[in-house]
Amino acid sequence: MIKIIKKMFKKNKRYKRHNTKKYNFFTPSLKFKSNRNTFKLFVSKISTSNWIKEIKNLNLYFYLLSIFISALVIYVLLFSHYFSIKEINMYSESSGFNINLWYRSIDDIRYKSIFLTDLQLIDKLLKEDQPAIKSVNIRRNLPDKLNIKVDLYDNIFNTTFKNKDYNITTNWVLIPWNIDPSIYDIEIKWLDPSNYYDYKSVIKKNSIDSISNILKNLYNIKSDIQVLSIIYYINEDNLILKIDSWYYVIFDLREDVLKQLSSLNIFIKEYIGKIEDEIIYIDLRVDWKIYYCLESTKASCFRTLKYLYDIEE
Repeated sequence: MIKIIKKMFKKNKRYKRHNTKKYNFFTPSLKFKSNRNTFKLFVSKISTSNWIKEIKNLNLYFYLLSIFISALVIYVLLFSHYFSIKEINMYSESSGFNINLWYRSIDDIRYKSIFLTDLQLIDKLLKEDQPAIKSVNIRRNLPDKLNIKVDLYDNIFNTTFKNKDYNITTNWVLIPWNIDPSIYDIEIKWLDPSNYYDYKSVIKKNSIDSISNILKNLYNIKSDIQVLSIIYYINEDNLILKIDSWYYVIFDLREDVLKQLSSLNIFIKEYIGKIEDEIIYIDLRVDWKIYYCLESTKASCFRTLKYLYDIEE
């Protein structure tokens, strides 16, 4: 009996085990499930790593290509002959310029890169070499041209030195050019004849301003006054005006010319009507004092003028 029961129990146990294997195949074992997930993770890692490598390789190619293109562009723009300055076109609407001297001032920039060329340096070189130049306007005309427009200071005087005619600009540069009948003539005394004055400044700016102020204010003092000649003495910094064909007025440009003009104004308003026909010269060089010489002492007057300023009767 006991043997029969054991036998039945064993048989039932085998049946359960067999039934489990037969009908629970939809639920994989934990071990099988873990292996499948591991396989999927492995395949995913392989795919991701390949994709990242491809992206990295692609970025490297683009990086190298961009370096090459950038280097090529820099070379073409800055160092190639194509963008080097081959032609310089200089022009001006002012009169009295010597374009050959201008080209000589900036000849070193030719065949240099049009982008690396310092335009401010060109401006500086031109003005230093040619002080009559007031302004410089430079424009790049790609690929290899520079257009340079130059403006000069205005002319205010004519002069003649060593039998050569000059225009004198407002900053007192002597430009070899034809006499301009629309502006004053001035004689400059004591210039060294051994020196070369073409396109050079010969008088200090303060003196230039003083002469301009004198001429501008002179007509406010006497509207019908006529200035027949102007003589500037460069060593003494004195100015002599010949007025109305018969007398001279002497200014000292080292002193306050406005005070000298005020003294002249007082003298003309209060005294000139009485002695106008007798005056040889009026000396305004001392502040608020007027020295004048009359016809009655004409010989003595001209001896003084001859001694001081080489002016003869």
